[in-house]
Amino acid sequence: MIRAAIQPSAVSATPVPNAGVVPSLLSISKSIRQLLNISLVELELAAGQDQLLLCLADNGDTYVTEAAQQLSVRMSTISKMADILCGKGWVTKGVYIEDQRRVRLRLTEKGEHCGRCPPSSLPTGA
Repeated sequence: MIRAAIQPSAVSATPVPNAGVVPSLLSISKSIRQLLNISLVELELAAGQDQLLLCLADNGDTYVTEAAQQLSVRMSTISKMADILCGKGWVTKGVYIEDQRRVRLRLTEKGEHCGRCPPSSLPTGA
């Protein structure tokens, strides 16, 4: 097995400016994620599902491939989220006659309501 040696010149001894800010930013980021997750749990949503609902609310009918690109996730992730949201009655999945390989996502009336309303008025449960 060959091991690469780290040359002293390859490691920078220059201090990173504002390095002390990083722990504070990580703490803030963690707190924001926790607050978001609390709100999402009340709506029976997982992280990311809210983003898919908002994506569909903003764009209307959207292909799985387009949603994956917009949210920077894999198509399989969008498909799994869409399956869950379909089960809740918030999204429908369909195909276009012209190209049945591509899956189209659309908000239902219940899903449209969720995309427009403040969190306190969103429906929960099935």
